[in-house]
Amino acid sequence: MATQAGSRLLLFSPIHVTLATAIGGPLAGAVVIAMNYRLLARTGAGTIAILLGALATVALLVAGWLLPKDFSPLVIVAGYTGVVYLVATRIQRPSLEAHPPAASRTQLAWRAVLVGLSSLALIAFILFVAFLVLPDNWLPRE
Repeated sequence: MATQAGSRLLLFSPIHVTLATAIGGPLAGAVVIAMNYRLLARTGAGTIAILLGALATVALLVAGWLLPKDFSPLVIVAGYTGVVYLVATRIQRPSLEAHPPAASRTQLAWRAVLVGLSSLALIAFILFVAFLVLPDNWLPRE
């Protein structure tokens, strides 16, 4: 996805990962991390990142469903966004030190936003289809 400029790889920074995560959840952050891994020829690690991001997204959806109605969802968003930032910083620091940031960071930021919006749209579509397909009585009654 990102291109090579000479010998420099245009890697997404932890801030880009955080931006995608804040918009589209852990799945989006994991996709941005996987894009970095792809550039570094570590596709296996990228696949694991996406699987973990998908599992975290499902876990957060279930947790959000079970939380009390007066609980602020912003606490959840801030929590998982912070955790993904710390994880991205920790696991990709050596790669980012080996390939310092290139001049064109704005383009990468917009790509991270696009990944976040795509993830958000995918999650919304899956929930929409689930509400159409599942029977009415699967929802808990209040």
